Amino acid sequence: MFAAATFVLSAAFLVSAGRPLSLKHGTRLNNSSLTNDLAAEVQMQERFASSQSALDHFSASPLRKHALYVHCDANQIIQIVQAFKIAQKYADSSYNHLKSNPSGSDLYTKWFGSFDTDRYNRVLKSFNRLRVYPSQFTYKCTCTKQKVISKVKQHEYGIVNLCPNFWILNVDGIYSRAFSIIREGTRFSKVLGTHNHNLTYAGSMTLAVKSPTKAIYNANNHAYFSLDTHT
Repeated sequence: MFAAATFVLSAAFLVSAGRPLSLKHGTRLNNSSLTNDLAAEVQMQERFASSQSALDHFSASPLRKHALYVHCDANQIIQIVQAFKIAQKYADSSYNHLKSNPSGSDLYTKWFGSFDTDRYNRVLKSFNRLRVYPSQFTYKCTCTKQKVISKVKQHEYGIVNLCPNFWILNVDGIYSRAFSIIREGTRFSKVLGTHNHNLTYAGSMTLAVKSPTKAIYNANNHAYFSLDTHT
């Protein structure tokens, strides 16, 4: 059995975080203040937000067209949608960069080490999947573990547990909500099956030099790479 992976918030991860958001269970935002896409998403999902039967029904369906939100209020759903849309843009930029550089690049070497066709293809496939999959995940807003951003289990595809510190992060940028979705997405075995070999920026770069194989299976290397290709 695979152990649950947690993304823990440390001082370093708070560098880009904004002021904490005030969220109360049951908070609802006026849909007139939302974009049409977000308003539609909230309206469609609110009836599922507190339904365990919905989770049981949909979690086994990785090909569904929309994300599922369990015990998430409207404000949280908005923040999740904003984050996974940006995460998918990161993944799209990464995929396009890799396709444009089939023999490697400076950015590839920076985060994944010396070029190897097999390793390159694994990274390429991972980002290709993350261009779509985050909009189909099940997001659970029930985690209460302090100092934890998010949790996933490799063998429970698509179920992302969002913890208290997820909500205090910026939506984009380093150590953001979008960053978290990229790194957690790679952890699923159906995407790639990464681990937490190293979480820090410098440590992840060192990992690429010393062990390219570990680098491609380190969740944060993918998240850092995705940010670099998007900027």
